[in-house]
Amino acid sequence: MDVTSFLMGLLGGIAAGSLVIIFSAFVRAKADPKLLAAGLTMIAGIGIIIFEDVLPPPWDYSSAFGASAVAGGIWPFALLLFGARQNRAVMLAPLVAMMTLSILAPLTPFPIVLLALHRLGMIATSLAVVVFVFRSEKDDLDPVRRRIRRPFVALIGGWIAVTSILAVMARAGLRPDWLSSFDEIGTALIPLLGAVLFTVPRKVLFQAPKTAPPAPRETPEDEALLARLDKLMSEDQVWLEEGLTVGSLAEMLGVPEHHLRPLINQRLGYRNFAAFINEHRLSEAKRRLRSPEHKKETVASIAYACGFGSLGPFGRAFKE
Repeated sequence: MDVTSFLMGLLGGIAAGSLVIIFSAFVRAKADPKLLAAGLTMIAGIGIIIFEDVLPPPWDYSSAFGASAVAGGIWPFALLLFGARQNRAVMLAPLVAMMTLSILAPLTPFPIVLLALHRLGMIATSLAVVVFVFRSEKDDLDPVRRRIRRPFVALIGGWIAVTSILAVMARAGLRPDWLSSFDEIGTALIPLLGAVLFTVPRKVLFQAPKTAPPAPRETPEDEALLARLDKLMSEDQVWLEEGLTVGSLAEMLGVPEHHLRPLINQRLGYRNFAAFINEHRLSEAKRRLRSPEHKKETVASIAYACGFGSLGPFGRAFKE
């Protein structure tokens, strides 16, 4: 066995072992079923890429399927992990699109065009994950999720984007020879780092979004702050303010934002700020929908009056 074969086998073993560790983390945590399905899709995709060279024909040219599973799985995984409950079509669209392109490519006279679209789709999906994770950070109340957000983006979204760009360069004959083994190294290191990232945090990371960590002992300062927060929400009804953020709410209370976040998360049991605010907005919306005095109002006018900026967020929150 030459050195190259040995190193490729070693990298494959590291990747395979890391995938087993990540899968075990999902099982031990009793992960939310949808999150588990998205995670297993990614694991399966990486597994296909790892063992592509040892699979018999016609399965020995399956990297496009594996890449589709990884990129298509990372989108719903990120949405679910970081608390965005989207409809099934939104979550599955990238996976279906990329799988379709990878299947149709060998059947057409111009496979290079569809394969290029496939790789561009992977790049677009990874960039969408990066944008979503960063934009939703301000709304997240869970300290564990907040700590892994940026490593998660660098680890997975970055890997998909970089390897996709290199694949496009290779198709165009622009990739330098010294970058040819980048995919193999990345396929080994990414699962290994992912195993560290996803097995160190508390089990609650993978559980249902409404699950909160156990609350620590309350202090007199926390009790006073909770009372003031309750007054703002129940009496002053600040949740009626469209675009209310955890930062603006902390400013109203005269406390640092980093003090308010764990209070809402650990005392009141909310993993993101939108869920906390929407509970108050939905209670009022349901009251108005049942009330005879509001029977002439449209659903849209009630949604706007309760602080929702549009019908889309209201509909999703109401269905949840």
